[in-house]
Amino acid sequence: MGRLCEAAVLVAALAGCGRLDFGDLAGRGPGGTSGDGGSNDGAPSGDAKRSAPLIAATYPAGSGPDAVTIADFNNDGLLDIAVGNGGSNNITLLLADGTGAFITKTVTTGGSPLALTAHDFDGDGNVDLAVPFADNNTIAMLFGDGAGGFATRAAGVGTAMEPAAVAFGDFNGDGHPDVVTADYNSTQVTVAFGASGGSLTSPATTLNACGEPAGVAVGRFNADAFDDIAVACYTGNEMVVLFGDGTGAFPTTTTISTGAASMPNAIAIADLDGDSHLDVADAGFGNGKCGVAFGDGNGGFGAVQSFTVGQSPLAIAIGDVDHDGNLDIVLADYLSSTTIDVLHGNGTGGFAPFQTVTVGMQPDAIALADLDGDGVVDIVVANSLSNNISVIPGPN
Repeated sequence: MGRLCEAAVLVAALAGCGRLDFGDLAGRGPGGTSGDGGSNDGAPSGDAKRSAPLIAATYPAGSGPDAVTIADFNNDGLLDIAVGNGGSNNITLLLADGTGAFITKTVTTGGSPLALTAHDFDGDGNVDLAVPFADNNTIAMLFGDGAGGFATRAAGVGTAMEPAAVAFGDFNGDGHPDVVTADYNSTQVTVAFGASGGSLTSPATTLNACGEPAGVAVGRFNADAFDDIAVACYTGNEMVVLFGDGTGAFPTTTTISTGAASMPNAIAIADLDGDSHLDVADAGFGNGKCGVAFGDGNGGFGAVQSFTVGQSPLAIAIGDVDHDGNLDIVLADYLSSTTIDVLHGNGTGGFAPFQTVTVGMQPDAIALADLDGDGVVDIVVANSLSNNISVIPGPN
């Protein structure tokens, strides 16, 4: 099976707090932005192939790259990068060549891919992509062939207006992965239930969530064994958790205020304070802060603690980027033009003042993974204005 190692997967491996199905860790901003999502069933294996040391480089993408995710798309044991280009209606694949570099190819899509999530949806051992198209309000399934190619098998499933973030989980307990989108130009999220062969059932189900859902992630926030949905709400200035009951319904919700004019564009989840319970973190586009609410494991959350970052953060991902054993938070400063921020965690819920890293122009999506198998987390950033991808090796 192709190896998955998305930002979400990485957090699942590091957090050690049970099953984590993550979704759009970047969220949505001007023109739409997206990160990646997945589940820990594709976490890196101990016998994964190691490449030559990763080379710091910039790679060309299509027009307006808005999304990035990481997985082994050609079954060679090396991690590859997929980039959704919202301005050119295609996906750029960066296939690892084993020398620490990547070879690029282009995959045409049926719409504007503002988000991507990678998983073996049809169970054939090859990694697939679930891709929401904001320009035609659909979710498409691109099924991988294990050689870096993709094909569609059915028409896309309809969503609410402007799906701009995506995640997956098994919300009805049937063993088939379901897909959820945050539909930015609405107050809803859309759940498309999976069926055999990786297809999605139509019509999908829309759920009321909040004002302008911008980011989405999937995890288990209470004591049951069912997948829940966490949403970042741009105009709602809040994060909302919809608690699943295992039948495909979400009968209860909780709301977490992120503060006036915070405008959270993105959401990420992990155990940030080491208590084995999932916490939620957002990228506050409006207030230049990362808001963290610590979970109690029973569906409750403390008040948001805010950590100052750069200008108008648009994307967020979580991983141990400094290799100290503690989870860190990485955010993209969309309006600062050329920087991302790193909040270095202390493992108990505290973070040092942010540090910046220079990337391309207007970064708007982030993924984290150990791309070269050296045991150190690397950073991949989509730069929407310079139409390229920054690959940043982790410290050795």
